[in-house]
This record gives sequence, C-alpha cells and structure tokens, in this order.
Amino acid sequence: MQTSDSYLTNDKVGFSSFANTYGYSVCPRIHLRKPSDIELAVERFKGTPVWVKYSHAFGGDLLMKVDAPVTSEKLHGAVQRMYRAVRQATKVNDYGGVTMETLWPHDSISPACGGITIDQDARYLDGSLIAGKVICTGSNLMTLNSDGTAQVRGYF
Repeated sequence: MQTSDSYLTNDKVGFSSFANTYGYSVCPRIHLRKPSDIELAVERFKGTPVWVKYSHAFGGDLLMKVDAPVTSEKLHGAVQRMYRAVRQATKVNDYGGVTMETLWPHDSISPACGGITIDQDARYLDGSLIAGKVICTGSNLMTLNSDGTAQVRGYF
C-alpha cells in the first residue's frame, strides 16, 4: 500500500496558517520560533493544559501534554525531550542523509522543518480548569485503492 506523504498531510504549523487564511477556527496556539515564545505561551495558557506538538509528528515522543499550571520549565522540558527523541531517531534511522544539525540546529528552540506548536487543550477553551466537551476534532478522509492509489476526500 502506498502511504501519503506525512510532510504534506500532517503539517500542524501549515494547517493553522491555512485555517486562518480560509476562516476556519482552531484552538489557540503559538508557533515556537524563538525562546521568547515560551514566555508568551506561559502567559497565554498558564491556567489550562496545553499540547506541545512537533509539526509533522503523529504522536509518541513528539506530542506531549503539559498540565496546568503551564510554566517555562515544563515547556522547556517538553522541547528538550523532543530534541533528544529526534536526535536519537537520526542516530538510528538514515533520514536520507539529513543530519541532526540540518533537521534541528543545536542553537535553535525548534526544528528547521516546520517547527513546534503549543496548542491550548480544546477541553479548556473557556479558560476554566474544568474540562468541557469537545464537539469534534480534525480528521482527514481518504480512499485507499487496491492498486495503491489514493484520493484525499477532505479534511474536516
């Protein structure tokens, strides 16, 4: 079976940019591009849990929940765990010759290939510490055919 290119279909930073461009609402988020963005996230989300997401990851060590109260130490810790996971992956896998320094330069707060988002947990959008009901989440719908072809039907 031929799989889709996750770099195109799982770009969290790109998705939020396109959502803003086309008028779709998304959870409040911050794109981590510079160290001061950590403090911005602490101020904005300190009372509610957040999700720290590597732009093109599906989960595991590259998707982390940070419980409230959100602090700079917790966010830096999540980013450092991601950095170590990516560094370990580059040692174990080939990545087509892409080095860790190219993928995530040692002096950068986030990876060069898209970045990191810090998203408010959707269950706490009203700002309270009482979890609310999530009405829906984003999902893609596609048809996979026996000949290996696929058609993306939509993103909802």
